[in-house]
Amino acid sequence: MSLDFKLLKTAGFWRSAWEEALKNSLWAKRTKDSSDFWNKIALTYGQERQTKEKDRLEAVMEILETQGILNKDSVVLDIGSGPGVYALRMAPKVKQVVALDSAEKMIEVLEEKAKEAGLPNITTVVLPWEEVDLEKMGWSGYFDLVFASITPAIRNPETFLKMLAASRKYCCLIEFAGGYHNPVFAELWKLIFKEAYPGGGFEVIYPLNFLLALGYLPSLRFIDDFWEEEKPAEEAIESLCASFGRYTDVTPEIKQIISDYIQKQSKDGIYHQKVSHHLGVILWEVNKKRIYPVGRQPDNWGQRG
Repeated sequence: MSLDFKLLKTAGFWRSAWEEALKNSLWAKRTKDSSDFWNKIALTYGQERQTKEKDRLEAVMEILETQGILNKDSVVLDIGSGPGVYALRMAPKVKQVVALDSAEKMIEVLEEKAKEAGLPNITTVVLPWEEVDLEKMGWSGYFDLVFASITPAIRNPETFLKMLAASRKYCCLIEFAGGYHNPVFAELWKLIFKEAYPGGGFEVIYPLNFLLALGYLPSLRFIDDFWEEEKPAEEAIESLCASFGRYTDVTPEIKQIISDYIQKQSKDGIYHQKVSHHLGVILWEVNKKRIYPVGRQPDNWGQRG
């Protein structure tokens, strides 16, 4: 099969490739709104992310600070903020952080933590990113930094381009490099659905190359991310049931499959899990592009007006 390598330089190619990857991904198999899932795990998720991923969070903050992106005049939009793992770290360094998430309970956790930390400059919005009307909300080209970290809110070219349209200076997107690998979830997927695990569909290669084809000059830094946890087996079972509840109705039979698997993997009623993967941190200026010779402009499909 031959490939026209000129296509690799076009935004249309990478847009299509991204959309095709999503069609065959875990995301495409979701049958329910995931807000209920995130609401259920809000308290636990907030506690875990404050500890397990400390090194990763500090590495990302270092990238933003050394580039001078976070300062006392900065207004930041955190898309898919969750319980505020980044918003809470950015707030002391900037003028304002707008934290947006579709899960009300996640925002409630963030608001409580902001109150405890004495951070009145965090504004919260409960709304899915795809439902945000930038013009009506006054967000078009409004933010100094638009930030999103491994969130399904930025899942396709449309939601990604909206991210660019909300910024007047910088954007930062953190995504899996090489995919997200959770062997436990993958093995359970095979047992429950009798098919191979389809993969998450979120991969740094698509937004990175889409940006390059549009003429932007993104920087890319890779971060190794590792975490492990121990919890009672029953908690692990309930957590996995909630995760699979995004894809199917968790029947007693499915819960039994999950229970049997976790019990076999547990010792003295305690389940231990390790997960490791790589992340790509993409950072770029929305008003800075390559200069092309006359007649060699890039494909402008998807460019901001």
